[in-house]
Amino acid sequence: MVELLIFIAPAFQIIFSVLRVNRMTTTPLYLIFPATILLGFVLSFTAMKVLVDNMPTTGMRCATPAMAVLFCGIFITLVTSPIISLVFYFINKSINNKTIAIK
Repeated sequence: MVELLIFIAPAFQIIFSVLRVNRMTTTPLYLIFPATILLGFVLSFTAMKVLVDNMPTTGMRCATPAMAVLFCGIFITLVTSPIISLVFYFINKSINNKTIAIK
Protein backbone atom coordinates (compact mmCIF):
# COMPACT_ATOMS: atom_id res chain seq x y z
CA MET A 1 0.00 0.00 0.00
CA VAL A 2 2.94 2.32 0.57
CA GLU A 3 3.63 2.30 -3.16
CA LEU A 4 0.49 4.38 -3.66
CA LEU A 5 2.32 7.37 -2.16
CA ILE A 6 4.06 7.94 -5.49
CA PHE A 7 0.72 8.67 -7.19
CA ILE A 8 -0.37 11.37 -4.74
CA ALA A 9 1.68 14.14 -6.39
CA PRO A 10 0.09 13.81 -9.87
CA ALA A 11 -3.36 13.55 -8.26
CA PHE A 12 -2.59 16.69 -6.22
CA GLN A 13 -1.59 18.52 -9.38
CA ILE A 14 -4.71 17.48 -11.29
CA ILE A 15 -7.01 18.46 -8.42
CA PHE A 16 -5.41 21.88 -7.86
CA SER A 17 -5.18 22.58 -11.59
CA VAL A 18 -8.88 21.84 -12.03
CA LEU A 19 -9.65 24.11 -9.09
CA ARG A 20 -7.52 26.83 -10.67
CA VAL A 21 -9.14 26.52 -14.09
CA ASN A 22 -12.58 26.69 -12.47
CA ARG A 23 -11.41 29.73 -10.46
CA MET A 24 -12.07 28.05 -7.11
CA THR A 25 -8.53 28.85 -5.92
CA THR A 26 -6.21 31.75 -6.58
CA THR A 27 -3.03 29.66 -6.62
CA PRO A 28 -1.45 30.20 -10.06
CA LEU A 29 -0.54 27.27 -12.26
CA TYR A 30 3.14 28.25 -12.20
CA LEU A 31 3.20 27.63 -8.42
CA ILE A 32 1.29 24.35 -8.58
CA PHE A 33 3.95 22.79 -10.84
CA PRO A 34 7.00 23.22 -8.52
CA ALA A 35 4.89 22.24 -5.52
CA THR A 36 4.01 19.02 -7.32
CA ILE A 37 7.64 18.30 -8.19
CA LEU A 38 8.67 18.87 -4.58
CA LEU A 39 5.80 16.77 -3.26
CA GLY A 40 6.67 13.98 -5.70
CA PHE A 41 10.27 13.84 -4.52
CA VAL A 42 9.32 13.97 -0.84
CA LEU A 43 6.68 11.25 -1.17
CA SER A 44 9.02 9.04 -3.23
CA PHE A 45 11.69 9.23 -0.54
CA THR A 46 9.04 8.67 2.15
CA ALA A 47 7.78 5.53 0.40
CA MET A 48 11.35 4.24 0.08
CA LYS A 49 12.07 4.96 3.75
CA VAL A 50 8.90 3.17 4.90
CA LEU A 51 9.78 0.12 2.80
CA VAL A 52 13.33 0.03 4.16
CA ASP A 53 12.10 0.40 7.75
CA ASN A 54 9.66 -2.49 7.29
CA MET A 55 12.33 -4.92 6.09
CA PRO A 56 12.98 -7.93 8.31
CA THR A 57 15.88 -7.49 10.70
CA THR A 58 17.02 -11.10 10.52
CA GLY A 59 18.42 -12.89 7.52
CA MET A 60 19.22 -11.29 4.22
CA ARG A 61 17.96 -7.83 3.47
CA CYS A 62 17.54 -6.56 -0.07
CA ALA A 63 16.68 -2.92 -0.74
CA THR A 64 16.02 -3.40 -4.45
CA PRO A 65 12.22 -3.01 -4.12
CA ALA A 66 12.68 0.17 -2.09
CA MET A 67 15.01 1.64 -4.72
CA ALA A 68 12.58 0.62 -7.45
CA VAL A 69 9.80 2.51 -5.68
CA LEU A 70 12.08 5.54 -5.32
CA PHE A 71 13.09 5.63 -8.97
CA CYS A 72 9.57 4.88 -10.23
CA GLY A 73 8.18 7.66 -8.06
CA ILE A 74 10.73 10.17 -9.32
CA PHE A 75 10.17 9.03 -12.91
CA ILE A 76 6.38 9.30 -12.61
CA THR A 77 6.71 12.77 -11.10
CA LEU A 78 9.16 14.04 -13.72
CA VAL A 79 7.12 12.66 -16.63
CA THR A 80 3.56 13.43 -15.60
CA SER A 81 4.01 16.85 -13.99
CA PRO A 82 5.13 18.74 -17.12
CA ILE A 83 2.46 17.02 -19.22
CA ILE A 84 -0.31 17.88 -16.74
CA SER A 85 1.00 21.45 -16.49
CA LEU A 86 1.00 21.94 -20.25
CA VAL A 87 -2.48 20.49 -20.65
CA PHE A 88 -3.95 22.73 -17.97
CA TYR A 89 -1.99 25.74 -19.24
CA PHE A 90 -3.62 25.38 -22.66
CA ILE A 91 -7.03 24.70 -21.11
CA ASN A 92 -6.69 27.81 -18.97
CA LYS A 93 -5.47 29.83 -21.95
CA SER A 94 -8.39 28.72 -24.13
CA ILE A 95 -10.90 29.54 -21.39
CA ASN A 96 -9.37 33.00 -20.94
CA ASN A 97 -9.43 33.61 -24.71
CA LYS A 98 -13.11 32.64 -24.89
CA THR A 99 -14.04 35.03 -22.10
CA ILE A 100 -12.15 37.85 -23.78
CA ALA A 101 -13.75 37.11 -27.14
CA ILE A 102 -17.25 37.21 -25.63
CA LYS A 103 -16.80 40.75 -24.38
